[in-house]
Amino acid sequence: MLKNVKKPTKLVSKSTYLSLLQCPKLFWTIFNEPSSIPAQESGNQANQSRFDEGKLVEKYARQLFADGIQIDHSQPFPVIIAQSQAALDDSHANLPIYNPLISIGGLICEIDILVPRRIGGMRKYDIYEVKSSTHIKDHHLPDLSFQKYVCQKAGLSINQAHLITINSTYVKQGEIKPKKLFSIQLMDEMIEPYFSKVGENLRVGGNILSIYCPEIPIGCHCSSPYECPLMSVCWKKLLANDDNIFSLTGLRAEKKWGLYNEGVLRTVKVPKNYQLNGKQEIQIEADRTGKPNIDPKAIQRFCNRLQFPIYFVDFETFNPAIPTLEGISPYQQIPFQYSLHVQTAPDQKPKAIKHHSWIWNGKGDPRVELVKKLKGLLGNRGSIIVYNAQFEKMILKQAIKAGKVAPSYDNWLEGILNRFVDLLEPFKAFHYYHPDQHGSASIKSVLPVLTGKGYEDMDISNGAIASTEYMRVMFTDEGKKDRARVFRQLEEYCGLDTWGMVEIVGKLKAV
Repeated sequence: MLKNVKKPTKLVSKSTYLSLLQCPKLFWTIFNEPSSIPAQESGNQANQSRFDEGKLVEKYARQLFADGIQIDHSQPFPVIIAQSQAALDDSHANLPIYNPLISIGGLICEIDILVPRRIGGMRKYDIYEVKSSTHIKDHHLPDLSFQKYVCQKAGLSINQAHLITINSTYVKQGEIKPKKLFSIQLMDEMIEPYFSKVGENLRVGGNILSIYCPEIPIGCHCSSPYECPLMSVCWKKLLANDDNIFSLTGLRAEKKWGLYNEGVLRTVKVPKNYQLNGKQEIQIEADRTGKPNIDPKAIQRFCNRLQFPIYFVDFETFNPAIPTLEGISPYQQIPFQYSLHVQTAPDQKPKAIKHHSWIWNGKGDPRVELVKKLKGLLGNRGSIIVYNAQFEKMILKQAIKAGKVAPSYDNWLEGILNRFVDLLEPFKAFHYYHPDQHGSASIKSVLPVLTGKGYEDMDISNGAIASTEYMRVMFTDEGKKDRARVFRQLEEYCGLDTWGMVEIVGKLKAV
């Protein structure tokens, strides 16, 4: 890629400026060879969901500065620029401006909220950047610095720069109250070190674009603050090995990079005198031999804990930034689905194992519906098997705590929590470990190696997609037409989680 190119005429935006700070190679590629950036189709649903949620957060944040001028971004680019400039030029309006585009000298940025102030007879502006996070993150600082730099280059006098984040302690009671939902932080002091370097960074970026693609070694920057879209290209040699050094379980990042920088690309090449823990040694030995590690006694002890009837349970949840239900906080996990398989005897035929499923239809409180339905299905004896019990326990405790069910549910909850058995345990402890798990103990890794079944061909193949698809068909007008189809896909996905646990337990007993 050592190819001389002319300096492109494309504008440097906030996102491309941040890509320059993350990796100059990514910055160069965005401008000069964008077609070489691999498509990120697998993440499109989640990315679109985050984008849509961000726009909703902005909508509520604008209510902090009511009666502003909204710039319409559905128009052609020159019209958006002209409308933004007209709002800035209207010295009599003195109104907040929502989403103006500021462009000057090859730079462009969109300001979430720009608020004019009269200070000492002069018109100045306060910048408000809206983030969907609940706290300030490191990459927010160069982000806001770039906006302030572009505004000042365009001739705007900036008074202060602020960051609007979500208040995680907010609890919805009635209509959303933006003044309580959001926190506003003055950022000028925090961004000053970053603001002072914007000009120099842009000059470096211009030099990079005018020559050839820089060769940048892979490193921690590849996944921070975001996973770089070039990772599949730059990491191709490393990822060609399933036993690459970054798959080694529990090893701190600095140690992995230390081994990598010494030329150790695969787990099987780790020096024999390198200090490892027991699970890491098991993984490396399995990678060397290609055979699973099995501890029959530990597996037997686990299986001996199981009492029939056995209930295999899995929940799916959504966690919206803007609370949709009474009594919940931003990003609180809300159950919308469960799958339950009930096995009454060890030799029960698969077709005789009963399956129960539920998906919240939007009526009532899903937490209340969840516990009421499960109370009638889980009985008063027998093991309740889940994969990663901490999560399911948390959901049930929060549902009871919601205070919308009878006090008798407290005693019921205590009783069923004592019956929980975490199927993750023998795999997390590597009592069973197969080299094809590549250091992971998740059910997505365990199920294929034990049963040959997997999620890769399913329309909904993981919890993140399940959550985003559920929210799309339940809470957007566009998604309603797909609700029946998505509900079927959700039942198939969550059902495989619990049926997969049935089969995993059967395989462990065979061991």
